[in-house]
Amino acid sequence: GSFNATEWGRALDWLDSSGLALYFWQKLKVVGARKHLPAHVQTYLSRCYEENYRRVESIRKESTALNKMFDGAGIQYAVLKGFALVPDYCPDPALRTQYDHDYLIQPDNLARAESVLQRSGYIPKVTGEDYHIVYVRPVSEAIASRQLVGLYSAGLERPVELHIALWD
Repeated sequence: GSFNATEWGRALDWLDSSGLALYFWQKLKVVGARKHLPAHVQTYLSRCYEENYRRVESIRKESTALNKMFDGAGIQYAVLKGFALVPDYCPDPALRTQYDHDYLIQPDNLARAESVLQRSGYIPKVTGEDYHIVYVRPVSEAIASRQLVGLYSAGLERPVELHIALWD
């Protein structure tokens, strides 16, 4: 209650960048404390949650399509992070911000997986890492913005990472 607008701005930036903003909003709901926040903070966090909820639905559809593509091509894979964390690590996928799709595949399936992604419109993105390869949709199909709720927007680019080994 003692935060001024500048302090709330810094706190919200930190909550966003740490991935805790939506958990914070949910916890305030559970304990009945949302009303103690300034109106602009309530509005901001509510919009972030609503945007992320739509984002999760979009990610779910995209994930299902990717899984079907890999299954159809006979590619064995394990989904890393993302929906694989629900419910053990994250009770509700709408509380977590997910920025990409991570798949662990066997190295001998890599060429087939890349071919499937390219046929579906994904393009390779150069990375400096040697344990994974990143594919993205063309820029026109994604929004690369950090404006208000940009971090939670369903239009934010979601790369597909093909991991051929687990990282340290």
